[in-house]
Amino acid sequence: MEKETKRHSVKRRTLVVILVTAMIILAAAVIGLLVLSDWERRDEALNEQMQQIAQRTMEPSPTGQPEITETASQAPNVPIDFAALRTQNQDIYAWITVPGTDVDYPIVQNPLDDSFYLTHNLAGQESVEGAIYTERFNSKDFTDPNTVIYGHNMKNGSMFAGLHQYEDKAFFDENREIVVYTPEKKLTYRIFAAYASGNEHIMQAYDFTDQSVFTRYLDGIFNIRDMKANIDSGMTVTDRDKILTLSTCVKGQDEKRYLVQAVLETDE
Repeated sequence: MEKETKRHSVKRRTLVVILVTAMIILAAAVIGLLVLSDWERRDEALNEQMQQIAQRTMEPSPTGQPEITETASQAPNVPIDFAALRTQNQDIYAWITVPGTDVDYPIVQNPLDDSFYLTHNLAGQESVEGAIYTERFNSKDFTDPNTVIYGHNMKNGSMFAGLHQYEDKAFFDENREIVVYTPEKKLTYRIFAAYASGNEHIMQAYDFTDQSVFTRYLDGIFNIRDMKANIDSGMTVTDRDKILTLSTCVKGQDEKRYLVQAVLETDE
């Protein structure tokens, strides 16, 4: 009888420990979700703030016509106030817009840590959303053969989530432009490929300064036979061109990246 009582006592203690542990795990999960939700709202507000700051300030001139203030970009065809943006973050060096999607963000590059903006927002705060960024493998003047820009595939549709719209052939056919602004110029690219790729580090895997390597890389893209890939085989892209690669995650497939690639058409 005494042994039976002890067994029941041990079972009760075990059940209590399991119950308490489960409650702690549940509480931690709820707190985690609340924190992430709060971060998402904070980051959304931050992105909206950056878009407002980026708008070039127009003031009336003595003739009554609006003119751009001195804080705005030097180039008249660049509608982004980089001087104002850099008061918020010195790492901002360009702006990307993909018409037809919600992609409309500053581009940053951290001078010391390539992975910083993978986990931090434009204000330098820890963030699941991160920022749209390049690594130091690329220069900031977009003169490299291939400039790779990274962004998360967020459930709320922010950052580079909109790139997955290019999985649809009709959308791909109708939305082919990418515009990048720097303080000095406007760069317009035409999209020629959108497809799921491996998660290799492109800039480490290929020496794009070697024209033969770049040619083989481009040939590999145009020879993709994946039925889900959208490739414009009617376009000609050569090792003399400058291309842009937008890279984001594929939901549930950590071993893959979704790439949207475009070739530079105009530099003005």
